[in-house]
Amino acid sequence: MPAFRTTSHLIRAYAESNPSWKDSHDEATYCRDVEEILGWGVRLFRGLVQIEADLQGRALAGKVDPSDPVWAEYDKAYRSLVAASEAFLRMGEDLSARGYDVEGLDDLRGAVEEGRCQIELWDLEPELPAIEEARPFLRPENPRPARYGT
Repeated sequence: MPAFRTTSHLIRAYAESNPSWKDSHDEATYCRDVEEILGWGVRLFRGLVQIEADLQGRALAGKVDPSDPVWAEYDKAYRSLVAASEAFLRMGEDLSARGYDVEGLDDLRGAVEEGRCQIELWDLEPELPAIEEARPFLRPENPRPARYGT
């Protein structure tokens, strides 16, 4: 039974094979998957920035009220995107540390940093006084008092 003998040899060779290439292949495939996720994160950040610009334009035109629930929804979506992107950023940075050239890593890193700054500004906003409340604290030696309506 030569067919069985050949099959036996193939099975033995298969069982004794060194699948080290498989680990490298799996890691490279994983890297590509992470790169795709990073790209989507950057596109989502750009989309949210465009949505905010549209909302700001509509607000300035008097079409969206500052108390409209859309602002809270936007804030929640933005914070959620930053949190998720931070996790994906760590995945990309881990791959980069292992020697992979991770496409889109710098772009997402910049978007996440911008997102963190934006959230910090939003969190500080309630603590900042309105210009009307700040006017009494303007110093007379201010080089441009007309700028502040004094």
